[in-house]
Amino acid sequence: MMAHLPGLHLTVFLLLRSCGWLTWASTLEATKVNRDGSGAMPTDIPRVSLGVWGESCDSGKPQMSLVQSRVSRRKGLPKAPKPWDVRMYFVAEHHKSGSVLLAQVLRLIFRDLGSPQCCSTVPHMNVTNNSVPCDEYPNSTIQVHANPSPDTVQQVRATARRQNLDLRAVHAIRKPKDMLVSAYCFSMRGQEADDPAFANFPWVEFLSNGPAAGMLTLWNWEMHRQFSYMVDMYARMTPLETFTMRYEEVTKSTADFDENIQGLLRHFFDGLVSETVLQELADSAKLEDLHRHPEIGHEHPNDPDCMETAHAALLSLDPAILEQLKAWQAQLGYSIENWPEPVID
Repeated sequence: MMAHLPGLHLTVFLLLRSCGWLTWASTLEATKVNRDGSGAMPTDIPRVSLGVWGESCDSGKPQMSLVQSRVSRRKGLPKAPKPWDVRMYFVAEHHKSGSVLLAQVLRLIFRDLGSPQCCSTVPHMNVTNNSVPCDEYPNSTIQVHANPSPDTVQQVRATARRQNLDLRAVHAIRKPKDMLVSAYCFSMRGQEADDPAFANFPWVEFLSNGPAAGMLTLWNWEMHRQFSYMVDMYARMTPLETFTMRYEEVTKSTADFDENIQGLLRHFFDGLVSETVLQELADSAKLEDLHRHPEIGHEHPNDPDCMETAHAALLSLDPAILEQLKAWQAQLGYSIENWPEPVID
């Protein structure tokens, strides 16, 4: 069935029958996709066509398509709830824990679900194109928090309870010693030079000394608090509430990336969107897999020589700091059998 619609990129309507529902699909002219999640998908990357929010062919539970939702509203019938209408999403990340990777993956996922409003404590870490400050919109049902304190975790829980929402969190974590080494090499590249959070950072002292002194500066400046809060949240949150995304696992290989993203998607949306949509969202997220697309990571990795030198210098820090890093690593569920094992960047 062909249709010509002047002035639109929409060229072909296909009427499909999927799991007992009639859904619409469309073909779009290929345009470049931006890394912030805006724009259309290129033709060689699957573009999510959200025909259903949640009908699963396996479960047989009837749930409404987007088209049917619009029709039902015209008939005065109730529309299908969106995921963020029944769940509260809490994204928790820490400096050099894989926060950028997680944010970029979630940006693609939420874009394909309609780019709902989110709030963020750090503007560049938003996960939708419709982001507002969390301190101004504390009741947002998608919240992104940089290094949330124990009080913040409790506040988010209370907000979910107050709105009668099921809390689902994702927590990006990494071995603390690797975070400290990576933070040093990242700062040596001047990546935070324009970051307002580093406005009072002692840059002259940091850049004038070697890696051991530099890591001590970062430890005293902020990193010890990052580690403490990360461990506290890991201990306080339950597996039912939280999907823990370990940097070492999600970056290990393409297969590990896919397994982690599938786990995250099921934790967030299982029972709310169909199996087909879950797979389409996972396919979209593959754009952020550095093993598939190494060209997108030119700004991500630190210099290997810097990482090796800094890791060696780490062992010259105060023994009390090293013991604390080792203890935190164990408390986060990592092995310490081969401490201090090589850093993973």
